[in-house]
Amino acid sequence: MKKTLITVLLIFVVCLSFIGGKYYSDKQNINSKNQRCNTYISFAIDNIEKLKSNDDDDILRVLISDIYAAKEYTTNNELNSALHELWNVLIFDDDNLEGREDELIEALKNYDNNPDKIKDIAISMRSKL
Repeated sequence: MKKTLITVLLIFVVCLSFIGGKYYSDKQNINSKNQRCNTYISFAIDNIEKLKSNDDDDILRVLISDIYAAKEYTTNNELNSALHELWNVLIFDDDNLEGREDELIEALKNYDNNPDKIKDIAISMRSKL
């Protein structure tokens, strides 16, 4: 009887350890992804600043890449949608970015508070004729 109780207890402890480790690993993975997203958004902000003073296609390509990488690493669905819309606009309607750099920088800096602001700017850039 004691051996059965010890075996059941041992199996329970192993299962509990596995579940705890999985939870901790998932939490670390989410934190790592969020840090990468923050990094790529910072890179994007820097590249928008560069575009203000130098209209270079290479900088625009790097900006598009940074936005896509931030989109891929975010765990926030609203931010993912907003960054996807911005990424699309930068690919197809990049000429409409001129004059909206400061507004976009401000929206990217405050993405935690209002990711829809990024989406609104992207939509307005797309609809500009």
